[in-house]
Amino acid sequence: NLLVGFFVGLSSGATVIISQYYGADNRRRVSDSVHTAIALAIAGGVVIMLIGLVSARFALTAMGTPDDILSLSLTYMKIYYLGTIPSMIYNMGSGILRAVGDSKRPLYFLIASCLVNIVLDLLFVAVLGMGVSGAAIATIASQFFSAILTLIALLRTQDSYRLIVSKIRFHRDLLFDIIKIGLPAGLQSAMYSISNLLIQSSINSFGTDTIAAWTAYGKVDSIFWMIMGAYGVSITTFAGQNFGAGKYDRIKKSVRICLGLAAVTSLFLSFIVLNFGGTILLLFTRDANVINICIGMMRVVSPAYITYICIEILSGTCRGCGDSFFPMLLTCFGVCVLRILWITIAVPLRHEVATVAFSYPLTWTITSILFILYYKRGKWMQKDTLRNALEVLDSGAAMAEWEGASESDRRSRQRVLDRLRKKLESPQGPPKTVKRPKPKKFKFRIGDVISICFMPCFADRNPEFEMYRNKYFMVQVVGYTDHPTSCNRHPSIEQCGDLVVLDWMGDAIPDMEAFEDA
Repeated sequence: NLLVGFFVGLSSGATVIISQYYGADNRRRVSDSVHTAIALAIAGGVVIMLIGLVSARFALTAMGTPDDILSLSLTYMKIYYLGTIPSMIYNMGSGILRAVGDSKRPLYFLIASCLVNIVLDLLFVAVLGMGVSGAAIATIASQFFSAILTLIALLRTQDSYRLIVSKIRFHRDLLFDIIKIGLPAGLQSAMYSISNLLIQSSINSFGTDTIAAWTAYGKVDSIFWMIMGAYGVSITTFAGQNFGAGKYDRIKKSVRICLGLAAVTSLFLSFIVLNFGGTILLLFTRDANVINICIGMMRVVSPAYITYICIEILSGTCRGCGDSFFPMLLTCFGVCVLRILWITIAVPLRHEVATVAFSYPLTWTITSILFILYYKRGKWMQKDTLRNALEVLDSGAAMAEWEGASESDRRSRQRVLDRLRKKLESPQGPPKTVKRPKPKKFKFRIGDVISICFMPCFADRNPEFEMYRNKYFMVQVVGYTDHPTSCNRHPSIEQCGDLVVLDWMGDAIPDMEAFEDA
């Protein structure tokens, strides 16, 4: 779970990037992103398989796995890791399909995979008597099946996300973008797994019945996690597509709707588990002592389901808008660090199963509060200005208003755009790499879209901009420079930051009244 969860989090970076380009209708970048993502899935599957095969025994021993089940667990894990490559391909492929708004086919493929797993489990375990080995083989066979279905869907589509085997390779800039968003998400997933490993180790100290009860409750509890995970994937994809399309108001509206749905769902599941949990447990065990221990766990964790929803929904929203670093930090502190402190300090003082289980509602509540505060501040909505600026240049929108201009004016305009592209694509990065305090009287932040007017003093020094004298523009701040102020009475271009014309309202608006009307 630790290794696979890390890669699934990493692959979410591909989902975000693809959804943003798909929302922006940039077909070439969608295609390049898809092929980079599949290449990453194959490479990641190989790495995880090798790490898992080498470290399986150490991981089981470190968790304090009882000796009577250690050899069986080791056999299962080694066979399971042989199927990590198709598992990674399915996860990445289903993420690609969800990124373009297709959430049905990944579900159908998963249902088919589960049915194959069930049939093969019965065949290998019940009929052929292969035991743990048979169960593991059935699992990886079902993973191969789901991977094949996903690849067929990607190979047959005629849309921009079509997979062409000969084009599977890494595109360095896209790989960097995927890792930049996906690595924090992967670390976030790993932190959940690490904290769960610590809790599992603490549970192991209570004996076999408690381990069985924890496992049985995990099966009931998984319903909640699957539904919340689905909401998280949905909001990430929806936020990414709308972020790419520039429809930022729809992002916040979708957050409110998704939080409402998640709240209703969590309250309903809490009611079901608290009132019918004992009956549901009979599907997994008939041991009265195990059931009693499990019901005690349910009474601690299940009522607090609603305290978790903000973590899933708000972190998914931030990630869809390209901000995954700070959500990772919040999760690191609120989930991982606090749970470690609770297990190491509180559990020895009161060595009870309920004390271990209480680590969940405690950390959910604190982490949700942190996410709400971060969401309210709004920094997660900062535009990805470098990508937006380059896309304006790639699409030709920056020259669209100049089709009727003279040849000399068009050449002058193209020289300006070429200098801008060279600056944005330089190895040193965009101008925001220069760090200095913003002028106190100037409140704009990197990413803000503002209006500017070319003042006469600026046009006088730059004859090529004479046509812009006293005209207003929609521009976006992409960074601050260390150039000296060039105007005494007005904030200079340097104080405003390096500016990129977005052509939202046409190239120039002749006066302030027309600008306000627009």
